[in-house]
Amino acid sequence: TLTDNTAVTVTIGGETYTAWTKNVTPNVDGTTTLTITFNPTEFAKLKDKTGAEIKITYSAVLNKDAATILDNTNEVKIEYSNNPTTDGTGTTNTDVIHVYTYKIDFTKKNTAGLALPGAKFVLKLSDGKFATFDEKGVFTGTVATKEEATVLTSDDNGNIAISGLKAGTYTLIETEAPSGYSVPNFEFVFTISQKLDENGKLETATFDYTTDENLKAAKGYMTDKTNTSASFAIEVLNAKEGSLPTTGGIGTTIFTVAGIAVMAVAVVALVAHNKKND
Repeated sequence: TLTDNTAVTVTIGGETYTAWTKNVTPNVDGTTTLTITFNPTEFAKLKDKTGAEIKITYSAVLNKDAATILDNTNEVKIEYSNNPTTDGTGTTNTDVIHVYTYKIDFTKKNTAGLALPGAKFVLKLSDGKFATFDEKGVFTGTVATKEEATVLTSDDNGNIAISGLKAGTYTLIETEAPSGYSVPNFEFVFTISQKLDENGKLETATFDYTTDENLKAAKGYMTDKTNTSASFAIEVLNAKEGSLPTTGGIGTTIFTVAGIAVMAVAVVALVAHNKKND
């Protein structure tokens, strides 16, 4: 997002320079142009800066309209004149930066594979902050606490779709399970990794996740890669109430049954012992 309030700094030879103006122009194709114009009279006085580096720094973030597009490009070029007293100008090569965002489709299911509506989640970022989303599931920013975060709820088909995420590590935290089910005793941690080529363009992206610290991370590849999106899809499971929350394995059930069996043997042994004493 570039606006008239976009912060811009200019240095020449490492020193701050202020004799310039900026103009932000929205374009018909949805892009925005930021133009920095130097005051020609003041610039002509900088003879002692001949050959010095001119550095223009500005900050911008992707807005929600750009967040669902795979490749958001940022182009920079400088139009200049070696003689400010004339109208002749030159232009530097265009420097292009590619910024990528990703979409994830979560499907909430029970351990039998049936879709579960009504599960509620929040998303935590690696810096400890929590995510906010608009009504379409597009990332809009961060807040400090879980209570302020946007609550994501699985729909009638068990689906939650979020987009606008950059590469990084996130934690999907279930805050409320569907009726009749238990909230898992683990958090769903996932990492979006991207590999860029020498020009900064996306070559591959992977989705690594783990649902339990005792399980090795699994990996998912993009289910869709087009001009407009890069998507991943994954299932998140719930166990019924009364069951130990699991990641889908039967190991905890075996240990529960074994534990009950041991208790039963202990009771029988105690009764036999008491009869013998009688």
